[in-house]
Amino acid sequence: MRRMLIQHDNEKQNEALRKEFGNRIAGMGFITEPEYGILVTLTGTGKPPPDRIVYRPADTLNERETVAQAYKTMTPEGITLTQAEVDKAMELIESPTRFIVRFEVNPAAKNLTEAENQLMYERSKELNKRITMITGTSYRSDEGIYVIYVHENDAKSAGLNEEKLKKIGEEVMRMPVRIEWENGYAVLDSIG
Repeated sequence: MRRMLIQHDNEKQNEALRKEFGNRIAGMGFITEPEYGILVTLTGTGKPPPDRIVYRPADTLNERETVAQAYKTMTPEGITLTQAEVDKAMELIESPTRFIVRFEVNPAAKNLTEAENQLMYERSKELNKRITMITGTSYRSDEGIYVIYVHENDAKSAGLNEEKLKKIGEEVMRMPVRIEWENGYAVLDSIG
């Protein structure tokens, strides 16, 4: 749930980064080490800015029972949450969420046009339908590759290995794809 909050409720933090670094931002993705957070790839050369700690503000939930009912079944495959898990998720939503922002400078990175970003976003919606166990995605402009992070155990349970996932990814995204295994859940497209 913490990862989902960081991925899905970070627009204010991302907007502040965009204002600060402008068109030097070639991409925004996610890191898992030293903790889960945002990775900002900057164009150019030189030393990257130091890591920073950012907080997602707390939200207030009024309709606990409605939320609990809505999250009983997360996917058509029948993944369910217990009431204790729903209560913990609501507790996290109602608390500030701390996360790290790490920077890297990559001279080979490039900015995508608005049209390229939009096209990749539209294709990623279809990708999320075809691969339901995606935990995240990012486009590496320096490599010209689309990285798909996939929940390993659920993919294997569904009979999807790295080769099959890569084939689906390349078919939908129409570009080279790399699969990376994860153990958590959340979906967000990171393009840059």
